[in-house]
Amino acid sequence: MKETFVRVKSVKRYELVAAALRSNIVSGRLQAGLVLLEGPIAGLMKTSRAPVQAALRILEEEKLIQRFSGRGYLVGRAGLSVEPVRRDIGKLGLRIPNEIDAALQNRGLWEVVYDEVESAVAACLIFGDFASSSRSSATSTESAEPSSAMCSVGCMSAAPNR
Repeated sequence: MKETFVRVKSVKRYELVAAALRSNIVSGRLQAGLVLLEGPIAGLMKTSRAPVQAALRILEEEKLIQRFSGRGYLVGRAGLSVEPVRRDIGKLGLRIPNEIDAALQNRGLWEVVYDEVESAVAACLIFGDFASSSRSSATSTESAEPSSAMCSVGCMSAAPNR
Protein backbone atom coordinates (compact mmCIF):
# COMPACT_ATOMS: atom_id res chain seq x y z
CA MET A 1 0.00 0.00 0.00
CA LYS A 2 1.48 3.31 -1.09
CA GLU A 3 1.19 6.28 1.25
CA THR A 4 0.51 9.71 -0.18
CA PHE A 5 1.69 12.82 1.63
CA VAL A 6 0.21 16.21 0.96
CA ARG A 7 2.52 19.13 1.68
CA VAL A 8 0.65 22.20 2.88
CA LYS A 9 2.44 25.49 2.48
CA SER A 10 2.94 26.96 5.90
CA VAL A 11 2.30 30.67 6.01
CA LYS A 12 3.62 32.48 9.03
CA ARG A 13 1.10 34.25 11.29
CA TYR A 14 2.82 37.61 10.89
CA GLU A 15 2.50 37.33 7.10
CA LEU A 16 -1.23 36.68 7.45
CA VAL A 17 -1.69 39.65 9.79
CA ALA A 18 0.37 41.88 7.48
CA ALA A 19 -1.72 40.79 4.46
CA ALA A 20 -5.00 41.53 6.25
CA LEU A 21 -3.84 44.96 7.44
CA ARG A 22 -2.27 45.79 4.07
CA SER A 23 -5.50 45.10 2.18
CA ASN A 24 -7.48 47.28 4.60
CA ILE A 25 -4.96 50.14 4.33
CA VAL A 26 -4.85 50.01 0.52
CA SER A 27 -8.65 49.88 0.28
CA GLY A 28 -8.99 52.91 2.58
CA ARG A 29 -10.79 51.14 5.43
CA LEU A 30 -7.86 52.12 7.64
CA GLN A 31 -7.59 55.86 7.08
CA ALA A 32 -4.43 57.95 7.18
CA GLY A 33 -3.59 58.97 10.73
CA LEU A 34 -5.33 56.02 12.39
CA VAL A 35 -3.31 54.77 15.36
CA LEU A 36 -2.54 51.05 15.18
CA LEU A 37 -1.79 49.32 18.48
CA GLU A 38 -0.52 45.76 18.86
CA GLY A 39 -2.94 44.64 21.58
CA PRO A 40 -6.22 45.52 19.84
CA ILE A 41 -4.98 44.11 16.52
CA ALA A 42 -3.91 40.87 18.25
CA GLY A 43 -7.36 40.59 19.84
CA LEU A 44 -9.12 41.20 16.54
CA MET A 45 -6.97 38.66 14.70
CA LYS A 46 -7.12 36.17 17.61
CA THR A 47 -3.37 35.84 17.83
CA SER A 48 -0.59 36.93 20.16
CA ARG A 49 1.18 40.27 19.97
CA ALA A 50 4.44 38.85 18.53
CA PRO A 51 3.03 38.21 15.02
CA VAL A 52 1.37 41.63 15.10
CA GLN A 53 4.70 43.28 15.98
CA ALA A 54 6.38 41.54 13.04
CA ALA A 55 3.50 42.46 10.71
CA LEU A 56 3.67 46.13 11.71
CA ARG A 57 7.43 46.18 11.05
CA ILE A 58 6.79 44.76 7.55
CA LEU A 59 4.15 47.40 6.82
CA GLU A 60 6.53 50.10 8.08
CA GLU A 61 9.23 48.82 5.71
CA GLU A 62 6.64 48.97 2.90
CA LYS A 63 5.99 52.60 3.94
CA LEU A 64 2.28 51.97 4.52
CA ILE A 65 2.56 52.94 8.19
CA GLN A 66 4.94 54.95 10.36
CA ARG A 67 5.98 55.04 13.99
CA PHE A 68 5.12 58.16 15.88
CA SER A 69 6.10 59.75 19.16
CA GLY A 70 3.04 58.34 20.90
CA ARG A 71 2.35 54.64 21.29
CA GLY A 72 1.97 52.51 18.19
CA TYR A 73 1.99 53.28 14.49
CA LEU A 74 0.11 55.73 12.28
CA VAL A 75 -1.43 54.68 8.99
CA GLY A 76 0.30 56.65 6.23
CA ARG A 77 3.74 57.35 4.87
CA ALA A 78 6.52 58.81 7.00
CA GLY A 79 6.57 62.60 6.84
CA LEU A 80 2.82 62.74 6.18
CA SER A 81 1.44 65.47 8.44
CA VAL A 82 -1.74 64.04 9.99
CA GLU A 83 -3.25 64.18 13.45
CA PRO A 84 -3.35 60.82 15.23
CA VAL A 85 -6.85 59.33 15.17
CA ARG A 86 -7.64 56.88 17.97
CA ARG A 87 -10.53 54.54 17.26
CA ASP A 88 -11.50 51.04 18.29
CA ILE A 89 -10.14 48.92 15.44
CA GLY A 90 -12.77 46.27 16.18
CA LYS A 91 -15.54 48.71 15.21
CA LEU A 92 -14.08 49.84 11.89
CA GLY A 93 -15.57 47.02 9.83
CA LEU A 94 -12.26 45.63 8.63
CA ARG A 95 -12.39 42.88 6.05
CA ILE A 96 -10.35 39.82 6.81
CA PRO A 97 -10.50 37.34 3.93
CA ASN A 98 -11.87 33.92 4.89
CA GLU A 99 -8.61 32.20 3.96
CA ILE A 100 -6.61 34.45 6.29
CA ASP A 101 -9.14 34.16 9.10
CA ALA A 102 -9.21 30.36 8.80
CA ALA A 103 -5.41 30.17 8.77
CA LEU A 104 -5.18 32.40 11.87
CA GLN A 105 -7.65 30.13 13.68
CA ASN A 106 -5.66 27.01 12.78
CA ARG A 107 -3.35 26.48 15.72
CA GLY A 108 0.01 24.78 15.54
CA LEU A 109 0.58 21.30 16.96
CA TRP A 110 2.64 22.63 19.88
CA GLU A 111 -0.34 24.76 20.98
CA VAL A 112 -2.63 21.72 20.97
CA VAL A 113 -0.11 19.62 22.92
CA TYR A 114 0.48 22.45 25.39
CA ASP A 115 -3.25 22.72 26.11
CA GLU A 116 -3.51 18.96 26.67
CA VAL A 117 -0.53 18.90 29.04
CA GLU A 118 -1.80 21.95 30.91
CA SER A 119 -5.20 20.31 31.33
CA ALA A 120 -3.67 17.04 32.58
CA VAL A 121 -1.46 18.83 35.12
CA ALA A 122 -4.40 20.94 36.30
CA ALA A 123 -6.51 17.79 36.76
CA CYS A 124 -3.74 16.21 38.84
CA LEU A 125 -3.51 19.26 41.02
CA ILE A 126 -7.25 19.32 41.63
CA PHE A 127 -8.19 15.63 41.76
CA GLY A 128 -5.02 13.85 42.79
CA ASP A 129 -1.50 14.16 44.01
CA PHE A 130 0.93 15.72 41.61
CA ALA A 131 4.40 14.30 42.04
CA SER A 132 7.77 14.86 40.54
CA SER A 133 10.42 12.23 41.05
CA SER A 134 13.97 12.13 39.88
CA ARG A 135 16.60 9.45 39.62
CA SER A 136 20.27 9.81 39.04
CA SER A 137 22.74 7.12 38.09
CA ALA A 138 24.31 7.34 41.58
CA THR A 139 21.13 6.56 43.52
CA SER A 140 17.82 4.95 42.79
CA THR A 141 15.88 6.63 45.60
CA GLU A 142 13.53 9.52 45.10
CA SER A 143 14.76 12.87 46.30
CA ALA A 144 13.15 16.22 46.91
CA GLU A 145 15.62 17.93 44.59
CA PRO A 146 15.29 17.02 40.91
CA SER A 147 18.55 16.01 39.26
CA SER A 148 19.56 16.62 35.69
CA ALA A 149 19.76 12.88 35.00
CA MET A 150 16.06 11.92 34.87
CA CYS A 151 12.87 13.56 35.92
CA SER A 152 9.36 12.19 35.61
CA VAL A 153 6.13 13.95 36.43
CA GLY A 154 2.84 12.21 36.93
CA CYS A 155 -0.52 12.09 38.56
CA MET A 156 -0.53 9.72 41.51
CA SER A 157 -4.29 9.34 41.78
CA ALA A 158 -6.97 10.62 39.48
CA ALA A 159 -9.90 9.79 41.75
CA PRO A 160 -10.37 10.18 45.49
CA ASN A 161 -10.22 7.00 47.59
CA ARG A 162 -13.51 5.86 49.09
